[in-house]
Amino acid sequence: MKIFTFCSILLVSGFSLSAQDFLGSSSYFMNPFSLNTAYSAPGGDLFAAFQANKYTGSQSEKGAEYISFGTYYGLGRGLSSGLRMNSQSLGMINYQGLDVSLAYMAGITEDHYLSFSLAAGLLREKLESSDVKYSPYVDQDDPLLNSDNVYDHTQLTLGGGFVYNVYKFQLSYYMPYLVKGNESLKFDFNTLAKFTYTHYKSIVSVENYVMYRYFHDGSGFYDGGLLVGWSKTLWLNLAYRSTKSVNAGVAFENSGFKVGYSYNHPFGEFNELITGKHELTVTYSVEDLGRRRPYFFRKSR
Repeated sequence: MKIFTFCSILLVSGFSLSAQDFLGSSSYFMNPFSLNTAYSAPGGDLFAAFQANKYTGSQSEKGAEYISFGTYYGLGRGLSSGLRMNSQSLGMINYQGLDVSLAYMAGITEDHYLSFSLAAGLLREKLESSDVKYSPYVDQDDPLLNSDNVYDHTQLTLGGGFVYNVYKFQLSYYMPYLVKGNESLKFDFNTLAKFTYTHYKSIVSVENYVMYRYFHDGSGFYDGGLLVGWSKTLWLNLAYRSTKSVNAGVAFENSGFKVGYSYNHPFGEFNELITGKHELTVTYSVEDLGRRRPYFFRKSR
């Protein structure tokens, strides 16, 4: 009965909100480390990011539905170590995750390289009775709802991926669950492809990107977007998600700090549950701390 109740709740939550358990489009250009830990190796010597999402609608009673922190540090000679922590609520399920990563980059020039990474961590899935007490999808007479917790499970995870960059084209691929507890290999993955065009000596850059996320149950969704940058200080972003939502965002950078805001507006089948999503992102980065780096990343003085 306990397993049946949890599976029923998870099915409803996942069906209605599975497309929401991913950060908004600002992740792609402000914090790609949240998508793939392999981004840490070519990403500079020091990086830290904080992100928070807040939904509006009937599923918005808990405050910020997604909070995450990530950081990585360049170890030199192409190696980088990173840490990611996040907490999110999807429907009636609460998730907390933590992983530690190691990435290595090899390349020929600054514009042609391959980076790959492994990330080991913990994933906690928790369902509290208070979260489902007033849900129209759950039998309110179920005695399990009178207990403190209906479900609480923590598993070991191992993820891995790579980033390949050649000139203005970049391809990212990441599998978060190469290992997940004692379960068999989960073929969940996300892949991101983007092309950046910058005219010679121009202060304007234009980037087209497409992201696809696949779940092992056969479902998936894609994002397509356009990012326009101005003098490496201002970015404007527009994106469309195949689950019927649009995203608009803006970001500013100064002295290593970057602050961005994105708004996602759904117009699909479940827009009465989620009427919108606000996302705030703050990052800080240092490109070069003066330590020895691969020769193709040394900057001329």
